[in-house]
Amino acid sequence: MILIFCISAQFTTFAREIPITFRQAPDRPYFESADVMIDSAELDTLILRIRSAKNGTARLFWANSYDPQFNQPKSIWFSVKRGEKNYVFNIPSQNPNWVGWARKFLLYPEINYKNIEITNAKVIRGNLFTNIASGWQEFWGPRGRLIVGSTINTMQSPNIYGRPVFYYIYWLLFLVFIGLLGWEVKTALTQGKGIDIAELLPNAGKKMVIAAIIIWVALEASTLVTNWNNIKHDFKYVGKNIEEKLTMVNTGDFYPFIQFCRENIPENATFVSSIPPYYNDIKAIYYLYPIKYAEDGEFLVVYDKQPEKEILNKYQSWKEFRKGAYILKKK
Repeated sequence: MILIFCISAQFTTFAREIPITFRQAPDRPYFESADVMIDSAELDTLILRIRSAKNGTARLFWANSYDPQFNQPKSIWFSVKRGEKNYVFNIPSQNPNWVGWARKFLLYPEINYKNIEITNAKVIRGNLFTNIASGWQEFWGPRGRLIVGSTINTMQSPNIYGRPVFYYIYWLLFLVFIGLLGWEVKTALTQGKGIDIAELLPNAGKKMVIAAIIIWVALEASTLVTNWNNIKHDFKYVGKNIEEKLTMVNTGDFYPFIQFCRENIPENATFVSSIPPYYNDIKAIYYLYPIKYAEDGEFLVVYDKQPEKEILNKYQSWKEFRKGAYILKKK
């Protein structure tokens, strides 16, 4: 009887799931969940069902008991495909910051949020099938498919379960080599030949090279898919000037707001900002140069993030772009 109770309790633990309700934040280009209380040690997999009118990318954020803010370290970047599909995230395998109690989720589409609808969402305890789905989705995700601009254009390695795919390839090739070497030894013994290492190693090595070429071709096929997706994604920029392109690559009216700030803040002034991290607030520092960023700046640039009261007390109203996006000037 005790055994039956223990098995039943264990099954209940594994079967447990918590539904998540998302809503589009008013006048904001993202979706927020209702407040939740999820033990990250017990439940590790989020399943989102998303209907999208376009291909693109999105970033999933979460707030937890250790850090109630949405920020880059607690996020997962993933690809969104046209149509209605399930997206499976074994979160701790992709991000080590799935710790403590999860309090809230935020989905930030990097395409027009009006093309996105979250039709269902739940957090469960993952199993073999969800883990495989999460790894497959991660491999085909945007990381590893984004060209890193530098003196030499490089491409990051795709990840599987938080590790570069080459980690698995090296182990796979090593195991293939050991298997081939064992096969050569078995074949030699079956044929009554002696074990001649000078002959066995080259034979196994040739087959090893073939295996490496097959894997390389598979990775190249993945790269071709990436390049094709990049062509389709970037075609919309053809014929656009630099200002139009910057408006398009930034979500919503962020770049028009930056232009508004450039027009209303003197170049020799300093500024501080209150911009959500998921807007990549570091861009404001880059875009507004030569206006310099300073912790105690003469102007306070506010975009969809209410500053703390003690900071607001130092500034007065200056210029308003829209509700929630404005410039304050030091008193």
